[in-house]
Amino acid sequence: MKALAGLFLLLLSVPVNAAEPVPVTVKALDKLWLPQQHNAPAQILSLNTPDISAEISAPVIETSVNVGDVVSKGDVLIKLDCKNYLIQQQIHKASLKRSASQLAFARSQLVRAINLKKKNSISDEVLDQRRTEVKVALADKTLQEQNQLLSDMNVDDCEVKAPIAGVITQRMVSAGDYATIGQALVSLVDMSAIEVEADLNHAEIHSLQQADEIFFVHENRDFVLQLKTVVRVFDYQSATAKVRLRLNQESQPWPGSEGRLKWQSKQSLLPAEYISRRENQLGVFHVIEDKAVFTLLDKAIEGRPAIVDLPANVSVVIEGRHRLNDADIVDVVSKHR
Repeated sequence: MKALAGLFLLLLSVPVNAAEPVPVTVKALDKLWLPQQHNAPAQILSLNTPDISAEISAPVIETSVNVGDVVSKGDVLIKLDCKNYLIQQQIHKASLKRSASQLAFARSQLVRAINLKKKNSISDEVLDQRRTEVKVALADKTLQEQNQLLSDMNVDDCEVKAPIAGVITQRMVSAGDYATIGQALVSLVDMSAIEVEADLNHAEIHSLQQADEIFFVHENRDFVLQLKTVVRVFDYQSATAKVRLRLNQESQPWPGSEGRLKWQSKQSLLPAEYISRRENQLGVFHVIEDKAVFTLLDKAIEGRPAIVDLPANVSVVIEGRHRLNDADIVDVVSKHR
């Protein structure tokens, strides 16, 4: 018994060694990051796609353009029969000339009446009548001037002209047709005033707003873009909103061209190979003062890169992490830069 007791006391006197530090290799987080690339379907849209309508009703006597023609602002597209409007123009010119003469005569009569009144040769009633005649003649002349202006505009509208430069995409009438007021005659697309439109979800919009560079990819070419606006209305079914972007270069795709919006998020990702699972939760091991710290990644998905909200210079464990648990003492045997 005494021998056993002595052995027990001897064992108690031997110091228990602390757990051996786990050897690990670390690397700064910003050296591990993967750029977070985004892309989404997009399309080139023209800002101006007018349907050019008739301003008067008249037969079509000539069509000067066909689908695909490039036109400049002011080019004649359609000619309408102008005979009736030219006659009206001449009638209004004559009416205006007559009313101008009547006004001149009424004014001369008023001047004569004023002089006679000074000599007490006419009554106040006659003088007032002459003043009224001037007012009536002036009103009639103003009316005839407006009629003349309207008839001049109608004659101008006999030639349907391009309001902007662009490409003819549709012609709805031919010679011999009768055009009515408001009827669309020609469709035109502005080739210079164009933008890119895409539908993005909330997270993509936030990422796009932070991006330094944005591109429209079309036929293996990257076109530099600048974010113009976000339409602040979400589609309930797709949970997306429209964004509009400007093209920053002279050489541009045609309106209607389809491609992809491409940008890189400022928030980078940690590769999946450095993400660990402990107690059924995903996270990343990093080292603080020779201790392993397991930081949970709530939004991480196993097998996929994940966003890590840690300082860029934090030391992430890249080797030796399979043996680690939170708060383990570590021995950093190698620090990769």
